[in-house]
Amino acid sequence: MLQNGKSLQVGGADSNGMSTDTQFVFDETSFVSGATGNMLEQRCGYGITAPATGRVVIIGGDSTTNATGTNTAEIFEPDSSIYITLPKTLIAANATMNLTVDPSTVGTVTWGVKYGTITSAGVYTAPATNPNGASDKITTIQEPVTATASGATAAAPFTVVFSQPSSNTNSRLPSHRRAAQQ
Repeated sequence: MLQNGKSLQVGGADSNGMSTDTQFVFDETSFVSGATGNMLEQRCGYGITAPATGRVVIIGGDSTTNATGTNTAEIFEPDSSIYITLPKTLIAANATMNLTVDPSTVGTVTWGVKYGTITSAGVYTAPATNPNGASDKITTIQEPVTATASGATAAAPFTVVFSQPSSNTNSRLPSHRRAAQQ
């Protein structure tokens, strides 16, 4: 149930067992159902959550075009019917990725970011260094990218990673076992 009192039905499988990209909104008070555009990717068996923001996050699932499943996420903005595709939910410092919106979006899309840069075509570049300064012990930030078209705005936060924890397993072993491995 969406915060606006409507129910959202997205994706799933058709009568042939193939993933679909359809989405419908059902108005619980008027009992009217309507298509609101399609998801950017066909999905069934996906994860879905509705954070307190009122948006809906649709994650992963199986895709007709990708037999091994998909590792992308989409954000549905209930009041604007705009989708933003996140090709990944983690990105390394100074890396780039292409963000897109649903092709049926009406009007010119204007992108916005807080920390990195983004072109008018949706090419995002993460900041090279932590915007909070090198002394900040936190190694990730949340980047709140937005897309606006025809007065409607959708947001899709993702994580920028500045450093990875050490993968040296020797430092996690008790000292007597560490000495035996050397």
